[in-house]
Amino acid sequence: MTEEITKAPGHDCERCPVWRPGALKKLGLNMDAWDFVIALAGNPNTGKSTVFNALTGLHQHTGNWPGKTISRAEGGFSYSEKRYKIVDLPGTYSLRSTSTDEQVAREFILFGQPDVTVIVCDATSLERNFNLLLQVRQITGRVVVALNLIDEARSQAIKIDTRNLARELGVPVVPMSARSKEGLPDLLKEIHLMATQAHPPKPRPASISDPSLARALIWTICNVDVQGVSVAAWSIRALDPIAWPLGLTGIILLAYVVAIPANEIVIPTILMLTVMSTGIQVDAASGAGVMFETSDNGVLFALLSAGGWTTLTAVCLMLFSLCHNPCSTTLYTIYRETGSMKWTVWSAVIPTVMGIVLCAIVATIWRLFV
Repeated sequence: MTEEITKAPGHDCERCPVWRPGALKKLGLNMDAWDFVIALAGNPNTGKSTVFNALTGLHQHTGNWPGKTISRAEGGFSYSEKRYKIVDLPGTYSLRSTSTDEQVAREFILFGQPDVTVIVCDATSLERNFNLLLQVRQITGRVVVALNLIDEARSQAIKIDTRNLARELGVPVVPMSARSKEGLPDLLKEIHLMATQAHPPKPRPASISDPSLARALIWTICNVDVQGVSVAAWSIRALDPIAWPLGLTGIILLAYVVAIPANEIVIPTILMLTVMSTGIQVDAASGAGVMFETSDNGVLFALLSAGGWTTLTAVCLMLFSLCHNPCSTTLYTIYRETGSMKWTVWSAVIPTVMGIVLCAIVATIWRLFV
């Protein structure tokens, strides 16, 4: 259900004790002592500076980050008898890039250890903000999401289920409009609760579908030898008899097994394992266990042909891809939503069995009549 958004407070609201109970007092540059440090982060052009000004007043202390040419803005406010110092981080789309802006934001959240990190998101294009938001959630659980520009989203008939979004993220989500101060009391309340609670939400670990996990596993099986033969080669030999009735190869089955953490790397894994098993030199392949892709159809045809591929192999791979078991992230999501290991197992078994049966039928008919 979509949460109703409170209208912007009027003149009477501003005089109400619920609105101003020792609530917000803008301290501007008066930051001699504080109880909590707040980091203000967000993408560029999300209204982050407007939120900063609404909390601190128009007076800002500006300077540079130590050793950087990036400007640094600080301010302060008092709320419920607590003094807060707020640091406006550079606008950035990601914490994983190497630009100076991203480095400053990342290092402050990691090593500055703010008591609360407020992520300002644009309600009119929320999906663009998820990259930064989820990265920060991996670092800290002390996060409050300020869903800014909610008035513009409302004018564009954009409805956001803030309650469900907060449940999925595990942190408070506050719809607001910093320009009209709509939602500002709720934002202050959530910042205060997050800063003062003894048991804040825990950081969320990186997704188990991270392709780096699959890459590490693939590199290991290709570079660890048993009796002079790599683990990957032993596995392919063992899987070949199982794969043949399905119109597939041992390489394809092994690729699906090791790529469970991230299904998008199945094809690059097949190419890499084919190079390893055939010994064919491909310019794009830089070493054993290193995945690659190629757009050269001549190289691709020669490589797959050397790997034992036929038209039947391609058809069965397509069918198995349509039916095979979901990736680890999907399985984890099913388990988290249902709380049932039984249904999680069935969600993997059913499509896998369907793929096996379909490929076996097609391979049998193909070999009889084609």
